[in-house]
Amino acid sequence: MTFATTVLSAALTITACSSDDDGNPGSGNDAPSDDVPASNVPVDGDSLFATSTIAEENFGNVTERNTDPAVTEDTVAAVIEGLNGFSIDLHSRIVGEHPDDNTIGSGYSIAMAASLLRAAAAGEVDSALANVTGVDGVAEGDLHLAMNRIALDLDSRSNDGLLLRSANRLFTHPEQNFTESFMDTATGEYGAPATEIDFQAH
Repeated sequence: MTFATTVLSAALTITACSSDDDGNPGSGNDAPSDDVPASNVPVDGDSLFATSTIAEENFGNVTERNTDPAVTEDTVAAVIEGLNGFSIDLHSRIVGEHPDDNTIGSGYSIAMAASLLRAAAAGEVDSALANVTGVDGVAEGDLHLAMNRIALDLDSRSNDGLLLRSANRLFTHPEQNFTESFMDTATGEYGAPATEIDFQAH
């Protein structure tokens, strides 16, 4: 297992982007990208976890999803190009290792998790995450904004014949502390507030 693969595995244990019950990847509702409803931004009381008796959401200064990320189209295009390359490479590697098996994977989901992890990473770990997901030419701050814009754009793709829905969530161990800047990025750009749950107790 390479260092980059190990890093991505660590990312997946910390945060993930999932699909809806029918297995459709992406984020979604019926609203256009410039009018994202509060129900799709579950970070200020609308969340299922906000009223949970076993989960506690934690925030920094930011308590709502940024629904209008200020990022250039060129940056978004560069991120999409990198993520497409990563997804194709990932699929090729999986198929190459298991040529006789049916395989399903979501490069977008893994890249979303890796991008969120970068908000708390530094040094070799940060460089490895950027390199393996194909976005090493994009500044980290711009990456978070671009990932948010991409997710919001996917939201707007839903229509009468198609429902796209995904959810980001950062589950944490009780008493685990995070920097305020990381929590702000997780909530603001990923709609993924740090949610404390003691899985061993439940």
